Amino acid sequence: MSHIEDRWYKRVNGRLVATGRKDHGHRWRARWTDPDGRDRSKSFDRKSDAENFLTNVGADMLRGSYLDPDAGRVTFRKYLRNVAA
Repeated sequence: MSHIEDRWYKRVNGRLVATGRKDHGHRWRARWTDPDGRDRSKSFDRKSDAENFLTNVGADMLRGSYLDPDAGRVTFRKYLRNVAA
């Protein structure tokens, strides 16, 4: 399951209404569920970049080559705790 969210506007009663985030930060958020069932997200300036990213993530999951984007952020100490457990 994946989708793209506009963080600057939301639809209320059929009309687009600006949110408090308008003109601040990345506009488009790509959201997906990783193979472990965790909800993940990444933000982009352009909608096309978010769409391309989700296409690649989906293809990686189908091929079995998906890599957790946070895998490189695990500290050595935490890694050792998980290996020893």
